[in-house]
Amino acid sequence: MPLGERGMDALRELFNIGAGNAATSLSQMLGGERVSVEVPDVQTVPTTSLGEQLGKNTRVLCAVGFTISGGFDARLLMVFDERSAARLACVLLGRPAPEDGDAIVFDAAARSALDETGNIVASSFVSGLGKLTRRRIMPSVPSSGVAEAAAVVGQVLKDLGPSADESIVCHTDLQTRGTKIHGHLLLLPERRSLGEILSALGVDPTT
Repeated sequence: MPLGERGMDALRELFNIGAGNAATSLSQMLGGERVSVEVPDVQTVPTTSLGEQLGKNTRVLCAVGFTISGGFDARLLMVFDERSAARLACVLLGRPAPEDGDAIVFDAAARSALDETGNIVASSFVSGLGKLTRRRIMPSVPSSGVAEAAAVVGQVLKDLGPSADESIVCHTDLQTRGTKIHGHLLLLPERRSLGEILSALGVDPTT
């Protein structure tokens, strides 16, 4: 479904609201430490090209995923490249950030910290979407993994089932304690759900 300028503006507003809520929640998680979240870019891409969009298909990523249900059916993912995920986990756990060239190891505490961050971001996004559309929308418990980009996307599509031809990709930058972390939020709606989301926001998707 081609999206017009108003449709893209509505999606940017949605992701900006979710990012702002996430920054507030992450700051509370860090004992009041300032957290900034930037959303420099939101775009739609062919769902089958998500692996390429995230870099190279063989690039190692850490992904935390959720199913959204209750008002719309979709899959929401928070995705970081391996080194950004390690930096984020270290910030959350109060550990020294890894230096370039250091081996990356995700132990149980790091995985738990990333899952909790995913929970915060997903809840913030879903809360913003629910308020804007006046629908009760709930995220599932998270599932996470570390794998090559193509494998991560392939597994998500398998879990989700039939999805829209276009998915929404939001580039997201986090910064706290002098550490900048690059990531993406992905919204993979089931067929018709993207149009339903935009219609509930009061926007004709094609305008």
